Amino acid sequence: MNTLLKLASQPSTFGNREGALYPLFEDLDGFRMHFLDRKREIEDLITLMNLRVEAEFTYSNQLFDIAESDQYQSITIGTLGQEVDAFKEDCRSKAKAAAELATNVA
Repeated sequence: MNTLLKLASQPSTFGNREGALYPLFEDLDGFRMHFLDRKREIEDLITLMNLRVEAEFTYSNQLFDIAESDQYQSITIGTLGQEVDAFKEDCRSKAKAAAELATNVA
């Protein structure tokens, strides 16, 4: 009984640095800020990757437009016509690669 009275008469350490659970929670705010910073970094990285995907899709679509263009029908004769066809094929190939990259990143 004497021990119980002694404990009851001591001031409470609940919520103080002397509390029994304080060592478990003393750095909780520091850890929280660390994890919030990392979360923000990951969100920024995701935004950056989404911007890259949009850019690749736009690039791909414009290259496909060039490759499928029939606007320059006057250039069909001789070596120049072959060069235009090769250029269009190169645009088509790059467009496919850009579309594949955008799909893989997304």
